[in-house]
Amino acid sequence: WGTVAMSGGKAVGVGSPASGSHSMVVTYSGDANYTTASASTTYSEALASPTMTASCSPNPVGYKSWYTCTASVSGGATGTVTWPAIFGSATTTLTAGTTTTAGLQALSAPGNYSGTASYSGDGNNNAETATAAVTISASPTVTQLTSSLNPSAYGQTVTFSSLIHTGGAKPTGSVAIEDNGTSIGSAATTLVSTTNELPYSTSFGSWSG
Repeated sequence: WGTVAMSGGKAVGVGSPASGSHSMVVTYSGDANYTTASASTTYSEALASPTMTASCSPNPVGYKSWYTCTASVSGGATGTVTWPAIFGSATTTLTAGTTTTAGLQALSAPGNYSGTASYSGDGNNNAETATAAVTISASPTVTQLTSSLNPSAYGQTVTFSSLIHTGGAKPTGSVAIEDNGTSIGSAATTLVSTTNELPYSTSFGSWSG
């Protein structure tokens, strides 16, 4: 607070005390007519109630793809944020009021998920919470159709194979083939390769018709 000059018998000091209880003491220096004097009082500064937000990006996110979640606490707060299990159960440290999770992989089944991120509070701010949400979508599936014989002779057996790109998920379901709009058969997919599943693997299914 420092030393403040008197004016009209008054002195006004301006300061920014930290939150909590403070014992304030003021001392008058005296002058040619007055002796020194002092007075004291107790001053209490309440903790602030900050605004907290939490969000995830990208959102929606493809199954088995990667994303991050970010929390922000107003006023450049310090302290930590604890994330719920759906977002990794980690505790991250605020820097200038912001903190971000490490990379998270969307391993839950496609759907909508949410969880509460908890801010610890600090010397000036109360604890706070915010809800983050993410939508996990089914990974895009791209099929490429190839044939074992092209061209083929009349009466020969031709095997058609489809390449299924799932963004890392192991494919299930079946593949159907049509000849000029007419169905000529279908078959269940067969997982052939699980190499490099994270985050953009390709898996293969094949069938004959």
